Amino acid sequence: MEVISDFRNELLSRRELVILLRGMAGKIGRKELREMVSKEFGVESSKVIPIRLEGEFGRNDLKALVYIYDDEKHARRQLPEYIFLRQLSKDERRKLLEERRKAKVKAV
Repeated sequence: MEVISDFRNELLSRRELVILLRGMAGKIGRKELREMVSKEFGVESSKVIPIRLEGEFGRNDLKALVYIYDDEKHARRQLPEYIFLRQLSKDERRKLLEERRKAKVKAV
């Protein structure tokens, strides 16, 4: 893991990292990246939000944009809901969306 850019955004209370992962294209997902970054920088995994994973044609390298928030509440206020849904497993996501759909139908 090689840090290309490390920027502290004081206004949004987060640290913005651009990371290069050599030879990891197609081998690592958001969940694994989240755990790897939390171990590397010594923060809780709930405060680490992977935003974008980019691969390049013909290369095995992966470039990732990761936000590390001071508080998870700031992340929930600033980022759209689908970012957090991406971090769940498919089963957890399906269960959560089904519960929301049932609650919406029940309310109507």
